[in-house]
Amino acid sequence: MNQESILKQFELIEQSVKRARLPFEVGMLQEEVMEVSMYELMKIREQAANMIKEIGFPRFEAVVTNHIHYPELTVEALNVCPFCGNPHCQSDHK
Repeated sequence: MNQESILKQFELIEQSVKRARLPFEVGMLQEEVMEVSMYELMKIREQAANMIKEIGFPRFEAVVTNHIHYPELTVEALNVCPFCGNPHCQSDHK
């Protein structure tokens, strides 16, 4: 995992968030402008998915069969409580 690469990817996501949020901040909610916001949000989703796969490499690495399959990016794959997010949760709500 390259820390500089991860930080650069965070910067790209932050820039996309700013571009996606801009129409809402200035009140330009026309359909054409909303397409740009949706495009930026889709880019953010893909970039975040790539970062998760890079950071959590062994858990989310590709499985090669006759086609490539990535495991679903779910909270259940992490070692945190799905209810409170605490990795050391011992509560009854588990």
